[in-house]
Amino acid sequence: MARYSLEVGFSTDVGRQRRRNEDSYAVFVPYPGEGNPSQLAGLVLVADGMGGERAGDRASQLTAKRLRHWFSTGIFCSWPQFSGDKPLQSALAHAIRTVSSEIFELGESDPSIRGLGSTVVMGAMTHRQFVFAHVGDSRAYLVRDGQIHLLTSDHSWVQRQVDAGVLSAEDARTHPQRNILTRSLGDAMPPEVDVTAVELQDKDLFILCSDGLTGGVTDQELLTLASRITEPQPLAEALVRVANEKDGSDNITAVVGMCREDDATTRTDFENHATHQIVIKDDRVDIYDGDTEVDIPRPSAAQLRAGAGAGPLDAALVGLAPSPTWRTWLTATLVAVTLGLLASYLVEHSRGESPAHLDDPRSLASSQ
Repeated sequence: MARYSLEVGFSTDVGRQRRRNEDSYAVFVPYPGEGNPSQLAGLVLVADGMGGERAGDRASQLTAKRLRHWFSTGIFCSWPQFSGDKPLQSALAHAIRTVSSEIFELGESDPSIRGLGSTVVMGAMTHRQFVFAHVGDSRAYLVRDGQIHLLTSDHSWVQRQVDAGVLSAEDARTHPQRNILTRSLGDAMPPEVDVTAVELQDKDLFILCSDGLTGGVTDQELLTLASRITEPQPLAEALVRVANEKDGSDNITAVVGMCREDDATTRTDFENHATHQIVIKDDRVDIYDGDTEVDIPRPSAAQLRAGAGAGPLDAALVGLAPSPTWRTWLTATLVAVTLGLLASYLVEHSRGESPAHLDDPRSLASSQ
């Protein structure tokens, strides 16, 4: 029986209208040969916080840190819920409901953040299955054989209207009440958790994201990008950048996982960093056991342009290369001004006349 391992890419952005990023996400990918008490082949999750600047990020960070710790260290293997016909499914649901209660208790202990909450979409991968659990409107997608499949159903008011035939899926994406959730972490009563399992195939691609991504990018556009950018890290950054260009009204987060048969897997030092206790925010990787930070590498412009053909996303894909900084623009401006002055000086001297403002030091000083 084939065994699978996971390669992961991730990216997040505050968006163009928010002042603070309330999304969090976490990753666990065991490196070959290291200890792996969890016996998982990988773990990925995205959490989208709610409750304002003081509360939303705290709720999502608590969700990401707790769930990652329990499942990457293997603590969940000792839980009574880790039994029966579907032990991992039961453990995921139990863990999410427990975190929900912790978020509620945190809000009750501090009136200034009461009412905080979070969504979560989480995938735990064995060597044969990917098991997903979610609450709220953060999503998980599977891209397989040139098709995209939504693995989750939003727990939102607009999704209920779509299910009832009142709204179309396209109308729901831009509806003014699209952010009203029917389930979330942090409620007084722990929410019902939806759990599903996927039997793995080689080169299965999974995308976990917050609603800031799907609010700006359609499912078909997700598929188009995934077909053009086949490596997880460049794809995650491309998804976030395109969503920001098209909408940008919310925080945007994407975690991309590529499943490969073990004998076909190649790993880099970057994957090795993902074996520590980490939570990723604002394009940084915080490695808690070393108390250091590692920059997320950016794909080159050549990587991002590779495979781009005619289509509506071409302009956005080309624009994914890092933008010039203000220092670059300032340097270019100064060079242009200097060259202009030099050209003027040469022209005047070629006529046998010296510009007065260059001959007279007092005039030069006053011009400055």
